Amino acid sequence: MLLAGLYVVLVICWPDFQSGIFFSTACSMLMLSLVLGGGGYGNQRVESLLTKVGDTLIISHGIGKVTIPIARIESIAIGKNYLGLIEQSNGNGYDITCTGSRDQIHHHIKNLLAEHFENCTVHSI
Repeated sequence: MLLAGLYVVLVICWPDFQSGIFFSTACSMLMLSLVLGGGGYGNQRVESLLTKVGDTLIISHGIGKVTIPIARIESIAIGKNYLGLIEQSNGNGYDITCTGSRDQIHHHIKNLLAEHFENCTVHSI
């Protein structure tokens, strides 16, 4: 709406204004704001990023998915809009940026891991 108003003002004040340049600039600004504004992966709820199938935890990120056997999760870090998971033996870590409070993320990961949650080291950050 703001861009439409700006366009009208420019056309009135500058009669030989090139509308093609304005349109391409407006589209570029819109795309840039969507990419930098976090309208993508970091803006998803933890419930949509972490799911469980059998004894496997599935982390959806970008266009890919990572599967981890639940028994291999050793350490968990929980913060506002953040979840970190560390695998046993190899030290691979997964940082998940999502929307949610510490309590929401804690509750979701505890439900997914069930009794294995008690075997993990949990850090609140």
